[in-house]
Amino acid sequence: MKHTFEQKVYYSDTDAYGVVWHGSYLRWLEMGRVEYCEDLGLNLIELEKQDIVMPVTNMNIRYKASGRLNDIVVVDTDDATLVCDKEHAGEIKKILAKLREEGKNEYL
Repeated sequence: MKHTFEQKVYYSDTDAYGVVWHGSYLRWLEMGRVEYCEDLGLNLIELEKQDIVMPVTNMNIRYKASGRLNDIVVVDTDDATLVCDKEHAGEIKKILAKLREEGKNEYL
């Protein structure tokens, strides 16, 4: 599965030279991660109420080109690895089973 969205580069996203500040990319990546989870039927707020959290523990970014003021940045989220501890493995299995029942197994 792949989630794509476009984000306009605003003045607040740039440094003094009009180039996208590296931290802006992290914010957009987080937006993509959350929307990707929602597309999978995972409601992060509901999961948190069940003491299931999905923190980002590793990130590898390869910058291909610099974004600039008023550019449109395309953010693709298409690969995620889910790692959980034994304590929550049963809960995650239930969620994945529910997604499969709803016909979303092509995402799993």
